[in-house]
Amino acid sequence: GRASFSLDGEPVPSVSHNASLTRSFSESRVRTFVRLSGTDTREFAGDEPSSFQLLAAQLNRTATIDATSDWQASMSMQMARQTFGETDSGLTTTAVGSASYFEREVFGFRDLGFRSELIVNGSGFGTSDENDRLSERIDSQWNNQLEYRIGKIIVTLQARAFRNSGELGNAAFLRVLRRFD
Repeated sequence: GRASFSLDGEPVPSVSHNASLTRSFSESRVRTFVRLSGTDTREFAGDEPSSFQLLAAQLNRTATIDATSDWQASMSMQMARQTFGETDSGLTTTAVGSASYFEREVFGFRDLGFRSELIVNGSGFGTSDENDRLSERIDSQWNNQLEYRIGKIIVTLQARAFRNSGELGNAAFLRVLRRFD
């Protein structure tokens, strides 16, 4: 249990439970990380009791393709519910998934790197309120970046395509950076 206090300084009895399970392992050129966790907190404050439950899962996998390239995939998901008095948020689920590829020597050039990453975010699945701004929303973006290092100068060209709230968009950036280390 834990102690918390109301605005008037009175103690609020509560109980909280946390649990997690983590597993990490490597096999040859592949590394995997898995984590499952849960939290349950309840406060018993007179006429306005509250509770919060959270379940989370995370999976990450990285693999070395060869001496100059890697790929990575990750996914995380959370399910949450919160109540306060008579108000219940309902069960809300959010998830993020990504996949990326990284090449350190493009076309055999030692200081020319390339990274491509696809990210998908989903939120609001299972929300009880149809008008909730997070209700069943999926956003995504695809980033591609080419980077060349010349001594302390780094030249980066980045292109991005994205979908946000149902709208499509894109952007391109050119950055020249001089390090002073």
